[in-house]
Amino acid sequence: PTGLPAQDMMNHSIKVYPNPTSDHVILEFAPVESEHLSAALYDLHGHLIQSFFSQKPMQRGVHVLPLVLHSNIPAGSYVLRISNGLGSRCFRIIKY
Repeated sequence: PTGLPAQDMMNHSIKVYPNPTSDHVILEFAPVESEHLSAALYDLHGHLIQSFFSQKPMQRGVHVLPLVLHSNIPAGSYVLRISNGLGSRCFRIIKY
């Protein structure tokens, strides 16, 4: 369908795994319409650690995307933020 507004991220089914992880996570989601997504990793102070993609066009349907963490990121807790312009969802990621 065209002409429909993008859905708020709260209505999206999103999975992030494995968690904890040593070097990557898998982002799995299925938008019901085409939209542009951004994904970035932040430390617990809100500082950007790594941007995976910004305003990437995604068609409707199931997407399974590997997000590889930079090797110089130290072990610890981080926040993965997925956004589409209308809202965002955050997931705590533990790197070991």
